[in-house]
Parts: sequence; C-alpha cells; structure tokens
Amino acid sequence: VELKSIGPLQNLSLGSLYSDKASDMSIVYCAIACGKRVLCEQSVGPIDFSSTARQYLDSSLQEYVTFAVGRNTYNSYNRNGLSYIAIADASTSQQQTLTFLRTLEAKFTADPTRVLEAHSGTEHCHQIDFGKVLSAEMANFSQQDRSKVMELRGQVADVSLLMQKNIADLNERGTKLDDLFTKTEAMESDASMFRTTARQVKQKHYWDNCRTKVILFAALFVLVLIIVLIILWQTGVFNQ
Repeated sequence: VELKSIGPLQNLSLGSLYSDKASDMSIVYCAIACGKRVLCEQSVGPIDFSSTARQYLDSSLQEYVTFAVGRNTYNSYNRNGLSYIAIADASTSQQQTLTFLRTLEAKFTADPTRVLEAHSGTEHCHQIDFGKVLSAEMANFSQQDRSKVMELRGQVADVSLLMQKNIADLNERGTKLDDLFTKTEAMESDASMFRTTARQVKQKHYWDNCRTKVILFAALFVLVLIIVLIILWQTGVFNQ
C-alpha cells in the first residue's frame, strides 16, 4: 500500500508492513495537529482524507470527538493543545480507535523537545521524524484488528458447530422421546386391557366358586338325607 503524505514525504512505501489493499486497513488516515497546523499525517489508498480532516481541526473541542464521515468515522483526541486524529473504518469501535489515538499521544509526547517544537513549529514540521511512526502504528493496529476479527470468526464458527451439535442431539433426543411416548402409550393400552381381562377372569372365578359351593351343599344335603332315611328305616320307624 502506498502511504500518501501531504508535505515533505510523498508516497512513502512500507513494503511488507501492509497488504496490497487499503480496505485491509482499519485506520485509513491519521494525523497530529496543533490548532489548525498539521504536524504530521499519513493516509492509505487513493482517497485524500487530509482535506476532510482539516475541516474539523479544532483543539478547543472536548477531549474526544467522533462522528460519521461517509463510510468512515472521524475521531479526534485532544490533549494539551494537540489533536490526535484518526479516520477509521466504520466497523472499528470507538474504544479501539481511542486506544489507538492514546498510543499515538504516548509515543509523540515521549520526547519533550518534540512537544515544544509542535507548539511553535511550522506545518508538517514532524513529518520526517514521526511520519514513519504513524505508518507503523496504523499497520500494527490494523494487523491486531484483523487478528481479533479472525479470532472472533473462529469463536463464532466454534459456537455455530456447538449449536448444530446441540440441535442434532435435541432432534435425536426428541426422536427417542417420541419412541418412549409411543411405547408408554402402548404399555398403558396393554395395562388397561390386562385390567379388563383380570376383572373378567375374577368375575368368572367368583361365579365358578359359587356354583361349586351350591353343588357341594346340595350333594351334602342329599347325602345327609339318605343317611337319616336309612337310620330311620333300620329302626323300624317306617314299619310302625
């Protein structure tokens, strides 16, 4: 990717630091400004974001400002009279962009002499000494962002596979439950039929027992009657 710089450095190439497509970069433009003066800046791709950024330069704004600019977001982090600016892809969160801008602030203010020169220097006075730092930080941030995206995609894929497995298990469990319900209904039907049959058999046995008892009592009565008659005949009761 060719990094388009406004000022002393033109078409600074980072070689292997970047991919061949500007769309791979999460930060497409970044700059450091003091008031209306741009101290250093870098942009990625054919679009010139410098003029867009300059429209909103104002170090008197609140500490952090962000708003949409077309398909991107304009972000400005203002500290101690200096503005750290980034135009980011819309998919990049505000927290991520703010972290990037705070990293730029930490690196830029690490040299007190550079900070003093920033407040009194001319346009692009730090393009040579800090332009490469901007480029490297843009590449590093975009690489980390892509790594996080790939990690999130991997996690989403894992969750998707787990959900598919759970759905398959639920379907299998549902089939087993259906079979269990069918078997339960069959068992309930068999149990009902068994109860009906058992009741009928019990009633049949009851009447069979009653009939047997009646026959036994009748036979016993006849036997006793015969014995009594024999005794009476032998005693001559019938002769008298």
